[in-house]
Amino acid sequence: MKIIGLTGGIGTGKSTVSEYIAKKGIKVIDVDAISHMITEKGTETTENLKKTFGPSVAQEDGALDRKALATIAFSSEENKLLLEKITHRAIREEVDRQLRYAAFHKTPVVVIDAPLLIEAHLYGICDSVWVVHADMDVRIKRIMERDGMSREEILARMRYQLEDNMREEYADELIENSGEKEMLYQQLEELIEKYA
Repeated sequence: MKIIGLTGGIGTGKSTVSEYIAKKGIKVIDVDAISHMITEKGTETTENLKKTFGPSVAQEDGALDRKALATIAFSSEENKLLLEKITHRAIREEVDRQLRYAAFHKTPVVVIDAPLLIEAHLYGICDSVWVVHADMDVRIKRIMERDGMSREEILARMRYQLEDNMREEYADELIENSGEKEMLYQQLEELIEKYA
């Protein structure tokens, strides 16, 4: 089984890439979806986050207030590291479980779609790493339109992410996504042909 790691900074269009790959019938392990699953109301991870970051990250019904958590987590390097320490172990366990399931079912290629592929050291289990890149202005515009965040909020969040050039050092394949979708899809077709 071939394992491909897919990553990219906020606003690069990694989700668009992931969706296209999945539509082509390739198994995608969505780490964002896993992250949501492990932080559902009542999970061990959610309870740990509430203990660590305090009652302001919980809604009245006990569910996690993801926006409040993100605001606190991205306010300092120390808080970001605390968040990662709590979540990465649980994420890794679920990724491993899904990989075992895929291997058991003789799945030929699996893509691990993970924003923090490098930071969470998931790249170490990948045969190939694909990094999605887009120009900074394009990224900021996309995020503003998608999430309604201000430029300052976006830049604050980006400050606590791995810098693009550091992420790209791990890339076996660099996917350029600053232009039209047709250009993106053409690159993906070539990569799928090469790897799948």
